[in-house]
Amino acid sequence: MSTLALSCVIAVLSVAAGALGDELAPALAVGDQESGTCDDSSLLQQSSTRVQQRHLGAARDNNSSKQLTLLQWNIGHPTSQEEQSLSYVQDLLSDGAPDFFNVVNLIGFNATEKYGKVTSVCTEFDLTTIIYNTDRWQLENELSSEPQKLCLSDKADPAVVARFKPTTGGGPKLVVVGAHFALGPSSNVDTLKARLQIPSGYEVVFLADTNAFLTSNEGFADQLGIQGDIAQTPTNTSTCCYIFPFFDFFEVPPLSFFMPDRIITTLQGNTPITVIEKLPKPSMMGMHRPIQVTVDF
Repeated sequence: MSTLALSCVIAVLSVAAGALGDELAPALAVGDQESGTCDDSSLLQQSSTRVQQRHLGAARDNNSSKQLTLLQWNIGHPTSQEEQSLSYVQDLLSDGAPDFFNVVNLIGFNATEKYGKVTSVCTEFDLTTIIYNTDRWQLENELSSEPQKLCLSDKADPAVVARFKPTTGGGPKLVVVGAHFALGPSSNVDTLKARLQIPSGYEVVFLADTNAFLTSNEGFADQLGIQGDIAQTPTNTSTCCYIFPFFDFFEVPPLSFFMPDRIITTLQGNTPITVIEKLPKPSMMGMHRPIQVTVDF
């Protein structure tokens, strides 16, 4: 270090009087060596800016660590692997790093270093997959809590029930359900309820295409035997369904007429669901709009 640079360090430290502590160090490496002067006020301003940025970043990280971002989507009725849907899911995963994402009928998704998956396959084209953020959550590995991969009807209506715990020890333990219910009256809810075990101290996350026209989130929670209050996360905008492929050609919004996609959780909050309007192109017959919500814990 030159004599001038050392003088700058000493000057700034004297002015700062230790108020910025170790945060000051990155700002102390510069001085106006060409003019042979030391602008300690400039150094202090740089240091203060860096401190503020670091604190803001820490606050954002701290806030996000106390929130849960959840998504649900039914891609429609594929007859093969749909590359545009796979690419679309990857885009959603990279936009905000969701914690849990239930995707119905997605064929060919592979786990990554960032995201794991649990899939229930009833037939080649009738499946549901819970995708989870491995940076924040891990599957419980006790034998009694291995994920259940269910078909709620005979070789149809897939569901996953899995228990997760936070990777860092902070946050709640969760029972996460991903499901695709049959259209119309069925025994799907009763079948799922019989397999849904919620240990004491666990919160519930339910992500599903319920195919329900009238049942409220509270109604589903009651039917499934989920105890206690649930977050107010209503789906207030229709999500189903894309019907006519010529809409793509004429750039007309897809026809939607009811709200079967639901996110229900015992974590508390009062946040209406966000319905994602943009769909992959070309859109598939029967494709839903994805839904998303962020809740606190």
